[in-house]
Amino acid sequence: MRRRLWPLACLAAAVGCGATPVRTAGWVVRHALAEPGGAQRICAAAAAGLDQVLVQVRGRGDAYYRSEGVPPAESLTPFADGDALPDPLAEVLAACPEREVVAWLNVYFLWGGDDRPTAPEHVTRAHPEWLLRDADGRSVGEYGPLERAAGWIEGLYADPAAEGYREHFAAVVRELVTRYPVAGVHLDFVRYPGPDYGQGGALAESFATAWGVDPRLLPAELRVPELGPWLSGAGTPADRVLTTAALLWAEARSARVTALVRAVRAVLDAAAPRVRLSAAVFPDPGNAYLAKGQDWPTWAAAGLVDALYPMAYFGGPERVAGQLQAVAGLVPAGTELWAGLGAYIKEPGPLGDEAATARRLGYDGVCLFDVGTVLDSAPGLEGYLQAVSGPRAGRSPRLPVAAPTPRTRGGAWLGAIAVRAAGGALPAGTEVGAALDERWAEFEAAAGALAAARSMLDDGVRLLPAALDLVGAFRYVDPGDGPERRTAQRERAEEARRRLLAGADPGAVAAELSQGGTRRLGGVLPRRYLWPGAPLTEPLRGLEAGQVSAVVPVSNGFWVYRVVRREPPRPVAAAEAPWDARRQWFRQALGEALERDHSAAAAAPGDP
Repeated sequence: MRRRLWPLACLAAAVGCGATPVRTAGWVVRHALAEPGGAQRICAAAAAGLDQVLVQVRGRGDAYYRSEGVPPAESLTPFADGDALPDPLAEVLAACPEREVVAWLNVYFLWGGDDRPTAPEHVTRAHPEWLLRDADGRSVGEYGPLERAAGWIEGLYADPAAEGYREHFAAVVRELVTRYPVAGVHLDFVRYPGPDYGQGGALAESFATAWGVDPRLLPAELRVPELGPWLSGAGTPADRVLTTAALLWAEARSARVTALVRAVRAVLDAAAPRVRLSAAVFPDPGNAYLAKGQDWPTWAAAGLVDALYPMAYFGGPERVAGQLQAVAGLVPAGTELWAGLGAYIKEPGPLGDEAATARRLGYDGVCLFDVGTVLDSAPGLEGYLQAVSGPRAGRSPRLPVAAPTPRTRGGAWLGAIAVRAAGGALPAGTEVGAALDERWAEFEAAAGALAAARSMLDDGVRLLPAALDLVGAFRYVDPGDGPERRTAQRERAEEARRRLLAGADPGAVAAELSQGGTRRLGGVLPRRYLWPGAPLTEPLRGLEAGQVSAVVPVSNGFWVYRVVRREPPRPVAAAEAPWDARRQWFRQALGEALERDHSAAAAAPGDP
């Protein structure tokens, strides 16, 4: 008989057992099911109190189930001589009859290893035209390990703008729910890998045609704190125009991701019985939209998903609580919320505190990442479930924040985009409406200047500034982290600096003290050009080969750099320069063109 933990939690909390208990779920990573008895082990443990089991059946464009259109995962092998390949999804369905079994699929992430998949029908081999491209038009399939680390990309991704891939994925879901009686479909990696991708494909070409600006010439990254100054009219006219264009580009990217979610929703609505749809999402809505093209507030507001699972794995209680509260404030009550918590990196005590926050905010459930790791821990799954169980408060009904974009372009249309980019946090009022009208009118009036700047960019030879080849170490800090976390991360960066000053091998320092791609590949970083006035280059401007920087605070943490080589300024044909350089030159040329337009307008005779 299934044993529930709720009565114990109810007594411990000294509350009436008529309150609604929080539901519990767990992500089951595919590797836990690829060995004999894996499904039985997972389901036996789930009897300790899991209501829902999310089983990863598509990890890297492959299948941990029987499929006619998708190759089986290469990690699947017969359990014994003469056996057929195992069917992990069927085994879980058979072994977990009392659990809600949800099929968990990675959407755009298709491959992560250095060696390419061997199956000719794997999507990366059968349809290389669907792979994501960078600003140079290179497919991410051509990247080596160093390029992946420098580009902050895990591996091969499909391009969200590829309609053929969208149709392929919808067909994958249709086959899956037709063959297996799953309770739901759960989408993961339903996003771009970062802000630098999608600029070299068909979407970028259509955007340039529609708006008169190549997205490769827009700011490399747009962050939420920059939206306030933009809205108020601060900064140069060129910067305001480029920020408006960057918002339009963010909307173009996110619309393609949302189109896939909409296609999957249509497939599941047509299933008999209807199958529920959920998604794992980044808990910071503004960053998810701007950097990842993941517009999950709109998915909830439009009824495209039945449930959202914000992945609040990292950081201390302040950060997790802030993320869970931000999500709860953006999602209408009709959409279930499950707090995704990092059981694989935290003990039951801290995780229990995070779950208490989720319950207080009225979250419907708590989902642990991941079941396989927890099973092998000392507390075991039962210990974690005991920590997170308890009564939950009711959620207050909320109006959707991410309202549909108005059909007519103008200030209101731009404002709807800006709200999504800001995570629903733009202030309300007539002043904001007037400011948005000004930003839109300013952008429309800049059409001629944008064309002139683009023409100027392609002409002649220009001077590249001095450049540095760097190695470094990075410590991440989230805006929601408390002062203790920030101090601890800075101290780790200072430790990395002391080691580099003492002559330690940069690769060893990065492996021990860095976070992100530099940790895996010797700390190697992309070339940095020393543009005048660029804030992130000022701490590096006076450094020569072999020297180490001070700890450099950035928006998301702390960097320490060691200069490997310094290259002096050099002339280069503008059309052959790196995109970092072309962005800088375009910004300068746009500023000059706008100034000429302004001067010409001022000199023109007034109305009679």
